[in-house]
Amino acid sequence: MTRWDVKFEDGLAYYDSAVDEAEQEVLDMGLLMGERPTDTKGGFADRPQMPVDLSECSWKYLQKLIGQFTGWYDYAIGQYKLAICKRNAADKKKAYGWSRIRKNKEGTVADKDDDTRVDSRYMQQDAHYEYSDTKARLLEGIVDGLKRDIETVSRSMTALEGRQGVEGRSAGVERKGRQHGRPDVLGRFRKGNQ
Repeated sequence: MTRWDVKFEDGLAYYDSAVDEAEQEVLDMGLLMGERPTDTKGGFADRPQMPVDLSECSWKYLQKLIGQFTGWYDYAIGQYKLAICKRNAADKKKAYGWSRIRKNKEGTVADKDDDTRVDSRYMQQDAHYEYSDTKARLLEGIVDGLKRDIETVSRSMTALEGRQGVEGRSAGVERKGRQHGRPDVLGRFRKGNQ
């Protein structure tokens, strides 16, 4: 052991503490991570479900729905980014463990690799990396799904607004035509404006 070597557990702890310190520094800056949405009673809300037919939904309901999806997206994206940081730390811990354990193994290169791969200390770091990687990938899928849900509801709101706008403009043209003695959109005149 050289004077620069650290205990195995201390070396692993450096990576975890780096993530924890960075997270704490962001919180100290006043930039809070998105919190899990709550319901009207203060309990945790369930993730909203996309209605089967958005065209049947009212404007007010679509506004509520996009707000719910946005709240969940804000929460999930923060958790996803944190999971990426933890996955990176787990990857570095795995590499550190590999090097540190392999350094003390005897034999050929293949023997050292094999002995390291089945060492319980390395297996623990490798399993922790797999856990971190899986969690990050699952959260990525959830974030992508929430983003698609927000885009879908937004398109539905735009379509509803367009339908209401077209109907409103048609009615406005009809009223204006009658006021000036011109036929309405169906070619009819109003009494008194002939």
